[in-house]
Amino acid sequence: MGPPLPPGGATPGGAALAGHRDGVTFIHPRGDGRYLVSNSKDQTAKLWDLRRPAGPGGVAAARRAVARQSWDYRWQRAPRRAIATTPLPGDAALMTYRGHAVLHTLIRCRLAPPPGSDGGLFLGTGCASGAVIVYDVLTGAAVRRLAHPGGCVRDVCWHPAGGARQRLVGRHRPPLGFRGGGGVAV
Repeated sequence: MGPPLPPGGATPGGAALAGHRDGVTFIHPRGDGRYLVSNSKDQTAKLWDLRRPAGPGGVAAARRAVARQSWDYRWQRAPRRAIATTPLPGDAALMTYRGHAVLHTLIRCRLAPPPGSDGGLFLGTGCASGAVIVYDVLTGAAVRRLAHPGGCVRDVCWHPAGGARQRLVGRHRPPLGFRGGGGVAV
């Protein structure tokens, strides 16, 4: 679990972002120095503002929740208690996204590039069910579910151009190695 955090939850040169109930599988920065998104084995993705760290109560609640987990995402289904819908006390996330499955492998999520004046804000994440889920960053709603017949989608990648017609590429994890996926306009 690592050394205890100093009072206030801050780490040297950083801050604690507490709110997940289980281990984090991936972190992706927005690229603006303010926002990042994380994906977790608690079956959620969360949007964070680096200027709003968690206080000591939030850090303590997250540590207790993680310590209580007793299932293994690599070969077990997520138990109901792991898919809690109420936020932990002191959850510092701006938004929580639910609807994708983080099982079997470390599923990644990524924020879309900053949009032009004609675009929306999206979060794309892989899913153990063999889909790519696209969330509206502001509402938390799943706006697209892109089915992929090849099994677990482990990673997603946005086209760097941004704009209203975001392009998303998913990569799945077949039994041996990786294969690339095709682009899909969102």
